[in-house]
Amino acid sequence: MRGDSAASITAGIVLCGGRSRRMGRPKEWLDFAGVPLLEHVVRQVQPVVERVVVAAAPHQDLPSWPEDPNCPVQIVRDQLPHQGPLAGLLRAWETIPAPTQRLLVVAVDLPLICPALLQQLLAQLEANPNVDAVVPYYQGRWQPLLAAYRHHCLAVLQRLYATGCRRLQEVCAALRIQPIAPEHLRPWDPTGICLHNVNTPEEYATALALYATARQTAPFPQTIPPASPSASYTGP
Repeated sequence: MRGDSAASITAGIVLCGGRSRRMGRPKEWLDFAGVPLLEHVVRQVQPVVERVVVAAAPHQDLPSWPEDPNCPVQIVRDQLPHQGPLAGLLRAWETIPAPTQRLLVVAVDLPLICPALLQQLLAQLEANPNVDAVVPYYQGRWQPLLAAYRHHCLAVLQRLYATGCRRLQEVCAALRIQPIAPEHLRPWDPTGICLHNVNTPEEYATALALYATARQTAPFPQTIPPASPSASYTGP
């Protein structure tokens, strides 16, 4: 669903500028499916967007990989270190040109995503013109780092950041959101693991095991699906 019209231009942002304190080593370099975790996550995002922006810390050492001419990857670095995910998100978002209509935002520590699931978030945004974003709602909290946004949300983020807001949960409260319950993503996340993140060595080991099991018993869908009416969810 890449670039078929001006209205469909979509970019992806992958956030990877965290300190990885609980992991004890940089998460972006963790081996996942034979490649660094950052490369793995970027490659899940690339099939559904026209460009990817990686948000990184000022002097963060990042893995490199061969460029995809069909979907370039740009590295954007925070102006100051350790200002939190909202600062990194804003810095990356502000580099994306205005013709872009939709943004897919993903954290580097969500390795159990797949292109079909990401496209479903974008499809739900397209199917609901009266909302600003489509965001999973899980265990009583928004999951804003696995979500689809309209480009005009940038102004809301900028205003909140200028007033001292640093929490992404507060950003969600300021937007018109279409919530998605995890069970409504099951056609594209058959084993229900897309929201499992890796903040600790134990979670990393669990993610590797879940990924291996999912590939053997319920392979991640590779066909990008149309929007599904059953995926709508009316609220937390």
